[in-house]
Amino acid sequence: MRKIKELRRAMIVSGMMLASIAMMNQNNRAQAAGNIAINQANFPDENFRKYVSDEIDIDKNKVLSETEINKVKSIGFLDTVEIKDLTGVENFTELTELNCSGKQLKKLDVRKLTKLERLYCDQNELTELKIDGLSQLVGLDCYENQLTELDLTGVTGLIDLYCYDNKLQKLDVTGATNLAVLGCADNELTSLQINGLNRVTILSCENNNLTELSTNGLTKLDNFNCEYNEIEKLDLTESRELKSINCSNNKLTELKVTELSLLKELDCYNNELKELPLTGVVQLENLYCNNNQLQNLDLENLTQLRMLNCGDNELTTLDITGSKQMTGIYCYGNQLKELDVTGFKQLIYLSCERNEITQLNLEQSTKLTHLSCSDNKITELDLSNLTQLTELYCNSNNLEQLQIENLRELTRVACYWNQINTLKVTNLSQLAILQCDKALAIKGLSKKTVVYRYGDRPEEVPEVPPVEEPAGPTENDTVIEPSNPSSPAEEVTDSKKEEVTSPSEETVVTPPTNQQTAPNVDPVLPPVTEQPIIQQQPTNTAPVIQSIAKCKVAKVKNQAYTGKVRKPSVKVSNGSTVLVAGKDYKLSYKNNKKTGKATITIKGIGAYNGTKKVTFYIVPKKVTVSKVKSAKKKTATITWKKATGASGYQVLYATKKKGKYKVAGTTTKNNLTIKKLKSGKKLYIKVRAYKKVGKKKVYGSYSAIKNVKVK
Repeated sequence: MRKIKELRRAMIVSGMMLASIAMMNQNNRAQAAGNIAINQANFPDENFRKYVSDEIDIDKNKVLSETEINKVKSIGFLDTVEIKDLTGVENFTELTELNCSGKQLKKLDVRKLTKLERLYCDQNELTELKIDGLSQLVGLDCYENQLTELDLTGVTGLIDLYCYDNKLQKLDVTGATNLAVLGCADNELTSLQINGLNRVTILSCENNNLTELSTNGLTKLDNFNCEYNEIEKLDLTESRELKSINCSNNKLTELKVTELSLLKELDCYNNELKELPLTGVVQLENLYCNNNQLQNLDLENLTQLRMLNCGDNELTTLDITGSKQMTGIYCYGNQLKELDVTGFKQLIYLSCERNEITQLNLEQSTKLTHLSCSDNKITELDLSNLTQLTELYCNSNNLEQLQIENLRELTRVACYWNQINTLKVTNLSQLAILQCDKALAIKGLSKKTVVYRYGDRPEEVPEVPPVEEPAGPTENDTVIEPSNPSSPAEEVTDSKKEEVTSPSEETVVTPPTNQQTAPNVDPVLPPVTEQPIIQQQPTNTAPVIQSIAKCKVAKVKNQAYTGKVRKPSVKVSNGSTVLVAGKDYKLSYKNNKKTGKATITIKGIGAYNGTKKVTFYIVPKKVTVSKVKSAKKKTATITWKKATGASGYQVLYATKKKGKYKVAGTTTKNNLTIKKLKSGKKLYIKVRAYKKVGKKKVYGSYSAIKNVKVK
């Protein structure tokens, strides 16, 4: 009997176990087919779990069915909430687009989303991103994270890759044979493998640690930027469709760009180039090869050239006669003995200071506005046709006379250290600054003009590093102004000068033996005279290449989101001079489409080099209110349309349309109910969206004001 009972007990237990196993298998089958509970185990992040409940759980039963899961093709509105963990997203296997940019994610694994085509996970805190094997992925934005590696194995369909502003040290994209755009700037790359990618049109790998870079096979490359690396040799001759190259600020000793017949802009300044062959580069418009070691520069057949900067090289000759359409020529700091600019009718800027030039023919350059020919050996300078000239720097030459009285647009003239005795400035009402010798007699000086007088030129000038130009006169400057401020001044002589600064008040400035000044001007070593005079040390008077980083940039206004890239202009100033876009600088933009912080990079060109970055915000667009009602006593409910890219909304109200508005509250939803109001009162309500960027909120414009009578 006992054995029978034990046998029965064993049979019952076995049955229960079999039933339990069957139930588990049924649950597993249900889980596999759908029926995923919306709980902490499956979706650990509270905000992501809420998003799934609100947006995906259609029947609101807190369980995702297979039908509900399969309907999800895109998750693109996650920027309305803060999310730190996307665990659970792997369940949405039909997903083709995932947008989780601007969150606080540290890890992201989407390898199970095999149908994913576009992934936007930029501006997170990612240290790990797993996407290998996603063969259908065509677009990846993972920039502004903390990634140290990016495995693209099997990601063969990739077309656009933006992974800049990470900590990547190596990047191999050779398996992405369809790649067209690669942005991997601002990393720590020492290795970049891109060989054979014959569909790449844009390559941006600046600000890394690359010492070498092979572009073999990049036959469709159109725009290339590798500035601020340590590359020593670069051969781009296979990329015959290139239009723009920026390889400045490297260690290049060899650069091959010959026969690039479509190339329009070449920036290769601040390198170690001793030669630059340009054969066949017939469409070139802008060439910046300053600060190299060039001894020769052949510009033959470059008839389209508009801007040339070859300053601070070792050129002894420069033939530019075939490029007469140029608007800007900067050949300062070479060893040129002559410069033929005859017939350059479009010329606006000419900077040829610190050479050995003896003459300049500017008769036909009637559009010239800026001329710097200081520190040469010029004996004559005919400026009679240059009626648009605004700045003239001809100091430190051998001029015996200077005719400028009819150049009515002049605002600044530096003519010291020449052999000029008299200068007429009768008609120069715009002249703000005149820098001249201490003995120069000036006729017709305007009351607006400030004059700086300098002592004798020293015989030897030490080679010294540049110094920053002071903003204006200092206490050691001799400032000569007209004695009668109500009318133009007569000739200013030494005796009249004594009326302004008497000898008893003057001090002889004796520079120390180790005095340093800018290399483009000569230092003043004032002689001891019978009647001492305060001497002014000449400053950086010539428009030599200056750093754009030292210029002032006005604050850029926030831009409203439109769904398109936003490209606001900027105002850049160097002292009182407002720089001109396209002539002094050019702009590039980053993160300038979605809501959040965008960056503008200002790159100096022409008389400026270097870069400067400024930021602005793209804020949510103006909210549209769809309904305002007072359905219950002492309450008012306002409903509006959601704004793309908004993190939340702020609602304000007042009892008078033009009265003081109070904050009713903030919400991530598209409606808000204001409670504890006074019945019978008319209420005025407005709404604005905001985007959260880090700990900061940036707001869009207010909606139109709506009103409702409170029940």
